[in-house]
Amino acid sequence: MAFVNRREKGLVIALSGKESKELGLVEGKRYDLKKTGEGQWLLAESKTKDSNEQELELKILEMLGKEGLKERVEGKFEEKLSKEEQAVFKKMIDKGEVVAFKLSDKYKKAVYKAVEEEKKSAQKTAGPKKAVDATKEKPADEYSLEENGIMVIKDAGHANAVAASMQGKIKEGEIKGIKSFDGLFYVITSELYEKFREKVLKVFKSNHKIGLAELAKKAGASKTLCKIVCEFLKEEGEIIEKRKESYGFISEE
Repeated sequence: MAFVNRREKGLVIALSGKESKELGLVEGKRYDLKKTGEGQWLLAESKTKDSNEQELELKILEMLGKEGLKERVEGKFEEKLSKEEQAVFKKMIDKGEVVAFKLSDKYKKAVYKAVEEEKKSAQKTAGPKKAVDATKEKPADEYSLEENGIMVIKDAGHANAVAASMQGKIKEGEIKGIKSFDGLFYVITSELYEKFREKVLKVFKSNHKIGLAELAKKAGASKTLCKIVCEFLKEEGEIIEKRKESYGFISEE
């Protein structure tokens, strides 16, 4: 039987050790509690990373970016990590955020690298690069920097990991990122942004007030791309979002 007790400004649910064990609950893990009906609740393991795990992921990504090949060898790299970091590192491998590769068959052990580094290596050997196309409409989470020049990230932990793996490009100004009021993180290549910034501003100069759908049609781009461009234009003070996905040109206000 579970008991609800008051603690400071909140409430806690207390279970006996036996009940926790029978339910398979793990100390330190986070769980989401949702009401499914009158007198019924659903308890599920939370998929949201805690801040400590996010910090450890960032640390590991930074290490992979700084260490040389000899230091990233399978087995040797793990020795540099604490037990807690090793557990997070294993998760990153399982999720495909970190990969192991061999320079050639003569090497017995593989070398670790972040998935973004792996993608760049694959592009170098894949022949001519495909033209970036972010003008086609599709679900926001299906866009990628490699194919479309834009990316939409919903999870803060994922956004931090991406930022850590792309530090070089961010510092060089090749990539821009911004967090919007809707809680999403938007990433775009600077080249694509500059190209469509001019197109979008040209539309605004002819249509001082316009909705996102019409803006996308006139600019010849997807709504997602226009949304991202508008987020940066808002920050630059060029436009204002009067209502959700409805914008006004400040210069003409």
